Amino acid sequence: MSDLAAYVKHAERKGGVEGVYEAARTELDDRDLGRLVERLRRIDPDYRLDRAERHRLLTQLIEAKVADRRIIRQLGVSRQTVWRVRRTLVQAPNGGLDTPLQSGAEVTKPAVPRDRSRLHFDATSGAWDDRPLRRYLGMSA
Repeated sequence: MSDLAAYVKHAERKGGVEGVYEAARTELDDRDLGRLVERLRRIDPDYRLDRAERHRLLTQLIEAKVADRRIIRQLGVSRQTVWRVRRTLVQAPNGGLDTPLQSGAEVTKPAVPRDRSRLHFDATSGAWDDRPLRRYLGMSA
């Protein structure tokens, strides 16, 4: 019997999931921890990892190239959360994934022009107003 199955069986026999993940964390790899969390959530639908541990495991599963669909199912996080964490990770020089701050990447937001619209459509008259585009391109309005 695999270690994962032993932890799941222990939780089912005990009738609760308290302390099972914490004990398994030292013995199972991240992929198996994701599977364990999914199984523990089936035993106790209210079970969730704390925020810091969920984020740590989510990051590790992304690094292990686990499919987003599987991560969402295993950890009970939203698709947007997975995408947001994936977006904050950048390829580090050593080949691993790090946050932008850890990798030394520039993290300030680029300057965005206040008027983002380049063309304006007036639905009442059906006319296009290209003055913002002309201003943006440096042409006379």
